[in-house]
Amino acid sequence: MWICNGCRMLTTLQVAEPNIDDEGIYFICPVCHRRNPLVALPREDPDDPLDLEQVRE
Repeated sequence: MWICNGCRMLTTLQVAEPNIDDEGIYFICPVCHRRNPLVALPREDPDDPLDLEQVRE
């Protein structure tokens, strides 16, 4: 779950899917449409699934 940095709305992965572009990884808040940055956490094995963490602003 993530919290929008703008409106503070709690959102789930099913509602706000992560995306990636030239500026990095992010999700768009379904309420206020703010772009919220995410970062990929380090993985021990490159075959492990990607874990994302929200960047608080």
